[in-house]
Amino acid sequence: MLIVLTAINVCNAMDRTLISVLLPNIKNELHISDSQIGFLTGAAFALFYASLGLPLGWLAERVNRTRLISVALVTWSAMTAASGFATSFLALMALRVGVAVGEAGGSPPSYGMIADSFARTNRTFAMAVFTSAGAIGGFLALFVGGWIDQFWGWRVAFFAAGAFGLALLPFILLTVRDPQRGHSDGNTGVQVQVTVRNAAARLSSSRAFKHLVIGGTLSAFVVYSLAIWLPSFLSRSFALKSGEIGTWLGLITLFTGLMGTFSGGELARRMGARNLAWWGWTPVIGFSIAGPATVLAIMSYDLYVCLAALALSHFGVCFYMGPLFASVGTIVPPGMRSIASSALLFVQMILGLGLGPLLTGMVSDAATKSFGVEALRYALLLPTAAMVWAAFHYWMAARTIGEESASAIGDAPYAPNVIQKEQPA
Repeated sequence: MLIVLTAINVCNAMDRTLISVLLPNIKNELHISDSQIGFLTGAAFALFYASLGLPLGWLAERVNRTRLISVALVTWSAMTAASGFATSFLALMALRVGVAVGEAGGSPPSYGMIADSFARTNRTFAMAVFTSAGAIGGFLALFVGGWIDQFWGWRVAFFAAGAFGLALLPFILLTVRDPQRGHSDGNTGVQVQVTVRNAAARLSSSRAFKHLVIGGTLSAFVVYSLAIWLPSFLSRSFALKSGEIGTWLGLITLFTGLMGTFSGGELARRMGARNLAWWGWTPVIGFSIAGPATVLAIMSYDLYVCLAALALSHFGVCFYMGPLFASVGTIVPPGMRSIASSALLFVQMILGLGLGPLLTGMVSDAATKSFGVEALRYALLLPTAAMVWAAFHYWMAARTIGEESASAIGDAPYAPNVIQKEQPA
């Protein structure tokens, strides 16, 4: 189950990242500005992803999650392939919205299925495996997509990505069963369903959840801003072509992304066995590494210094991925895990993905008169500053993660409001 869900998440990450390496040629062919690029890749995508994420997270607690993910996979893969036919900014934006609609139904049920299948002692590492798809999908998007773009054009790159996603459909339909909700916590006799009102009450009263949402949103602001704009930065500041950009960033994304994701997950797993506060402290350590490295990369005029610093930056940034979603799936009771994940993703998409690339693009446009082609270099300092703010909230979340996780299994204060439904043998 974990392997198949991770493969589908690879496709998810690939389809979301692919456009970044194609942007220089898309920009030239469709004649669009940096602000339009920021809106296309950020706000337009995020608005629809986030708007559908919450209702689909609620639906995931009540239907077969395997089938829901299958429908989502077909939707976003078909829309990705169709993006290759776009002939204008508005057409491409509409198709990217279609990708967002599909992807909104993929992640929340996956997080819930993993939390229901892996005990708390192994949950951060399982989540690290799942979120490592970001590194693998990013590599495929940047490396393979970059060279396809250079030899055959950006339209063919979209066609290839869509075909890859559709090829995964038989694997989830034929090999993955939806695990019983709460199974990993010893709940083997009942399926727990929580009403929307009670879920909202639980989440709004959780101090850890509030800080995890803010920290996770700022993390998304950093990740998506850098992911969307770094290819353009290397193109403008170092005159690299799409194949070269895809090779360098693809290899960095793959190797340091996997190393950072698994290092963060394993650190949180080992130290969290003694004290769950490490689930919050681990991202703090990661951003402490990533912040200075990102500043060095952006301000360097030597290509190889820049690339080496970007590798260290990406390693540190990826520390948060496993601990964040493991924490969100642990501080709430079974039956609420997909809802909690979709609530986190809602804010991440609206403010992180929605504003990150857009604001960075707007700052770049505004600075062009003063800095010319180097304006994007200074605009990228904006997401770098968000790392410090994110680290603060992960530190605050660490103070109550252990206490809230211990109460989530029994969930005594909310027990009268829980609907229990007998599960067939």
